[in-house]
Amino acid sequence: MNWFKIVETIKAEEGFSAEPYQDSLGVWTIGYGSTWAVGFDGWERVNRHTRRINERQAEIIMFEALGLAIKTANSFSGGLEQYTDAQQDALIMMSYQLGNRIYQFRRMQSALLDGRMIDAAGEALDSLWAQQTPRRARIVAELLTQEVA
Repeated sequence: MNWFKIVETIKAEEGFSAEPYQDSLGVWTIGYGSTWAVGFDGWERVNRHTRRINERQAEIIMFEALGLAIKTANSFSGGLEQYTDAQQDALIMMSYQLGNRIYQFRRMQSALLDGRMIDAAGEALDSLWAQQTPRRARIVAELLTQEVA
């Protein structure tokens, strides 16, 4: 896994917002695409009243979310250690964006577990997620197949 590449790709794709905003699906978001922020009583869902944050705070939130994304990607994929660095990056970035919704990609998961990376990439691209965030889906698909061709 290339931690620097994952962080830089997420920053570039999500962009930074100090203020809470509603994404294209109407979900309240802040920082680098986070739907969670630190409130007065610990972690809370982002909403219109979430306090403004700076880039350092956004990075801390992103790193926390990446820890969860790595666990999710590891579980979804049957163990990240069996994949190339590029494939690990793809799965972690996808998990960062989707969270537990990645488990809805059952055919993609089946292809991954069978080692069929081209099919897994195809399943990622043949999805509502890819329609909503086509550039991100293409990045993931390219990383999944990068060392397979």
